[in-house]
Amino acid sequence: MRKDYFRDLWTFVAPGRSLRPFDSGQIQVSDSQGCFFCPGNEHMTPPEISRISKNGSWQVRVFPNKFPIVGGEDFSDNGWKVASSHGYHEVITETPDHNKRLSQVTKQEMIYTLITYRDRINALEKDNRIGYVSVFKNQGREAGASLDHSHTQVLAVSQVPACIREKMDYSHAGNCIYCIIVEEEKTSPRAVFETQAFVAFCPFAPRFTHELWVVAKKHVRNLNDLSSAEVADLAEILLKSLQAVEKVSPNYNMMVNYGPRGADFHFHIEIVPRIPHQVKAGFELGTNYAVITTSPEETAAFYKG
Repeated sequence: MRKDYFRDLWTFVAPGRSLRPFDSGQIQVSDSQGCFFCPGNEHMTPPEISRISKNGSWQVRVFPNKFPIVGGEDFSDNGWKVASSHGYHEVITETPDHNKRLSQVTKQEMIYTLITYRDRINALEKDNRIGYVSVFKNQGREAGASLDHSHTQVLAVSQVPACIREKMDYSHAGNCIYCIIVEEEKTSPRAVFETQAFVAFCPFAPRFTHELWVVAKKHVRNLNDLSSAEVADLAEILLKSLQAVEKVSPNYNMMVNYGPRGADFHFHIEIVPRIPHQVKAGFELGTNYAVITTSPEETAAFYKG
């Protein structure tokens, strides 16, 4: 068993199943006919919030999610704690090309996407009722995506999630667990990619088989703290990381972790491949232990290879 770097979370490494990459032929994209997110169908989405354009055409487009999680009816009951359901749920379409995955965009297109992430977090945090803006990507049906056209979701909620609060407690500048983790992992057998400003590695005690993290080398709270060169650096290593993950599965979840307004933090991105035959079952759900079938060292060697 392996213990998480700082949380009371444990992982069983259960060898015996070899790493089995998906054949690229299994990556299927739906027909673009009638796709809500394709150019020419902008009228099929709620009114646009913002866009990045190039040569008269949009490259990245933002609009409200037609089926939001937040904004439902608030319910109160004596004795049980409740919170406001106020929030915002948005969609970022990262490319106008229906058949292009985020792993296939150019470095400049990835920079556009990262800039949009930054700008939407900044805009939504201006509402003092918002505690946290979750930026995440569900790629593929096995990862929870309902539409095939590549997109990221942005969910601004009234509360700071407990997992983010826990990370905040351990990521204060000068005494940051992530600063220690980066120094250790960038030269460990779990290291995968390294650039001037970021390192990608498989965590020591992952919650999911083939999990991959991309972590800033210096202590930065969010995307605002990155220079233009560092944003470009992040775009480069994120593209490499997504391409590596897709050697294992075309389906993954990507979560952007940043410091909420006024809080210290160490910026990082987590990427979790979703593998159909490796779902969390009774033992994991009943104990909160994790079970992985391939060690992070083996996964890192595969990603690098």
